[in-house]
Amino acid sequence: GANQKMNRKLVSLGGLGVSLMAVGAIGLGVTGAMKGSPEYRQGVARAIADPRAQRQMGTPIVPSWIVTGKTASSTASSNASLSVPLEGPTRNGTLNIRAHRFGDGPVEFDELRLSVDGASSIDLLVPVAER
Repeated sequence: GANQKMNRKLVSLGGLGVSLMAVGAIGLGVTGAMKGSPEYRQGVARAIADPRAQRQMGTPIVPSWIVTGKTASSTASSNASLSVPLEGPTRNGTLNIRAHRFGDGPVEFDELRLSVDGASSIDLLVPVAER
């Protein structure tokens, strides 16, 4: 009767909850893998340390926990195309990273651009002294 219907609904809701938690855990694992990549770590470190970013966003600048994009790696090479929200006390921005690496070699950035809300974007590949 009514108790069986209620039990089925609870089982269905419980199953949905477990499914959502599994999807969330997979999402966190993927985000963790992206954040663990050398392309992410070095790109974010360069953006946070850049005096132009600090002037426009204030300090400290911190990355959001959300990262979108993709990374791919093998024993021979790795590459990343990432979008990282950065938060500063005066403005927020989005860091776009496109980079690759061969073997254990250095990370080579194809794009490292910070788009600051309400301000001009900063090409972080252009040295500060040349602007």
